[in-house]
Amino acid sequence: MKKVELTALSWIENDMFIKNNIGSKVKIVKSPNSKDPKALLVTTENGTKGYITNKANALIGPMTGHEIYDDLNDESIGIIKSFGTQYMGRTMVLIEVEVEDEGKEFIGSEEYILIFKGTYKKYPKKIEVIDSINNGNNVKGYLAIQNDKDFACIIDNETIGICDLNKLDTTTQSKIYSYVKNSYEKIAVNCVEVEGQNIKAILLVSKNKEAKDCKNPNAIKSIDKIIEEVVNNNFATKEKCLQVVKYLTDNNVKERHIVKVFESYKEYPENLKSLIPTPNTYYDDYLGLINKNILYMNISKHLRIVGDKGTGKNKIIETLAWIFNRPLLRLSVSRELDKLDLLGSQKLENGNIVFEPGIVPIAMEYGCILNLDEINTANPGLLTLLHSATDWSGALNVPGYKAIKADKNFCLISTMNENYSGTVDLNEATKDRFVTIRVSYPKKISIVLKNQVNAPQEVFDWCDSLFEGILNSVKNGDLPSEFITVRGYINAIEVYNEGLDFKEAIIDNVVNLVEQPDEREALLEDIINMVL
Repeated sequence: MKKVELTALSWIENDMFIKNNIGSKVKIVKSPNSKDPKALLVTTENGTKGYITNKANALIGPMTGHEIYDDLNDESIGIIKSFGTQYMGRTMVLIEVEVEDEGKEFIGSEEYILIFKGTYKKYPKKIEVIDSINNGNNVKGYLAIQNDKDFACIIDNETIGICDLNKLDTTTQSKIYSYVKNSYEKIAVNCVEVEGQNIKAILLVSKNKEAKDCKNPNAIKSIDKIIEEVVNNNFATKEKCLQVVKYLTDNNVKERHIVKVFESYKEYPENLKSLIPTPNTYYDDYLGLINKNILYMNISKHLRIVGDKGTGKNKIIETLAWIFNRPLLRLSVSRELDKLDLLGSQKLENGNIVFEPGIVPIAMEYGCILNLDEINTANPGLLTLLHSATDWSGALNVPGYKAIKADKNFCLISTMNENYSGTVDLNEATKDRFVTIRVSYPKKISIVLKNQVNAPQEVFDWCDSLFEGILNSVKNGDLPSEFITVRGYINAIEVYNEGLDFKEAIIDNVVNLVEQPDEREALLEDIINMVL
C-alpha cells in the first residue's frame, strides 16, 4: 500500500469540527457528474460533505483528485492530517489516503523556486499580494504562459508578475514551459516570500502528472497533424515539412520539439518570404548543436554562436532559418556600423520625408531571424541599442518611426570569432541577453565520418591527415575556410566505394570547393600530394 496526500475544501460551518478532529476519518467516494467526470466526494464522520480539489486552489504538494482517481477504489477511507490557508472563504484540508501499490511507483514531485518581478504600476494586484504575504499568509496562484515565452503568475485573473528566467537554467525553463503548455489543468504556484519588490513562489511538479500529461493525445499534436495544418495554411509545402522532419529526426530532436517548430510557422509578406533560405546543404551536426539550438529557439532565446573561422557558424544560422521557415536577415558588423544602420533613417520620397526602417525594426516587427555577423567588431556602446529588444520586454522605441513590440518569432543570432584582430569584448549586459553556443572543429574527422559511411581504416586515416593539414593551414591564414568541409569527405568516400580513385574523389569534393585556381593549387601541392 502507498500513502498519498490529497486536498479538500472544508465546509464553512464545520471549520471548528475539522480543526478539533485532526486524525479523524473521512470517506472518499467516486462521484462523477456533468461538471467533473472524476469528482471525489468527501464525507466526514458526522455527515458533512465536500470535494477533493483538482486545480490551482489545491495546497502545493499533494496530488489532485484527477491524478489519483483511477488508483482509488469506489470508496476509500482517508485521515485528516492538517488544515491550511483560506481559499474563497473556506479552509483547505490535507487528507491522507492509502491506495493499492500494484507495482506502480509514486515517484514524488520536483520543486522549483520562481521569482516573479515587475513594477507596481504594471501589476497593481502585486501590492495586495505582497501585503498578504507580509502578514504571514501563503497566497495561491497559477502559472500561465504569456507572449509564448514568459511565465506569469495569475491571481484572481490578474497578472502579479513575470518570472525572472535568469534565475532558472535553460533545462528547467524548457521543462516548466513544456509542462505548463501541455497541461489541461491550471498549474498551481504558492507565493511564500517577498524579496524587495519581487515575489518568491514555489512550483511543485508531480512527476506522475508530468508523465501522464505529456502522453495526453490532446495535449501535444502529432507531427502529421501539425504538418497538415501548416500545408493547409500555405505556410510551407508538405515536401519541405517532411525534409525538416527527416533532418531533425536524424539529429536526435524529439517529436514534441519538432511539433513546436511547426507551430511557430506563419505567413510573411512576399518581400520577406523570399528571404527564407533553401540551403543546398545543411549544417553537418557533429557536435549535437542543432537539437540544443532548437530547444532554445522554441522558448524564444536569442543566441550567440562563438567559434573559429570555418566552424560553420553561418551555416548553422542558415539551417535554423530553413528549419523554422523564417526570413533570414544578415548584417555584417564592423567598427563603421552606426545607429542608422541598425534602426533606419529618414529619406526623401516623392517630395516627402519618410522614415525607412532599418534591419532591426523589420526583423522585430515581422518575426525574422537577424544574423549580426561578427558582432564583436562593433562599438560596444552601439550594441546597447539592442538591449530592450532582447530582454524580457522585447520592445524597441525607434525615434522618428514608432515603438515596436517584437513578434514572437523574432530571434537575434550573433556570431563571433574570439581573439581575432579588430575584435573587442562585449560588455556584460550585452552578453547576458544571449545564450552562448560554442562551435569547434572535430578533433578527428573520422569520428564524424564513421557514423555516416563505411570504408577501410586506411581511408579514414587519410581523411584525418588531410583534415588536420587543411585545418592548420586555415588557422594560419594560408588557405580559405571554404576548404573545411565534412560533407565533402562523405561524398568522396561514397564515390570511392563505387570505384573512383580516392585522390580524384578528394579533388572533386574538397579541392574544387574553392573557385580561385591558385588556392586549389596550394592545397594540392602542400597537403593533398603529400598525404595521397
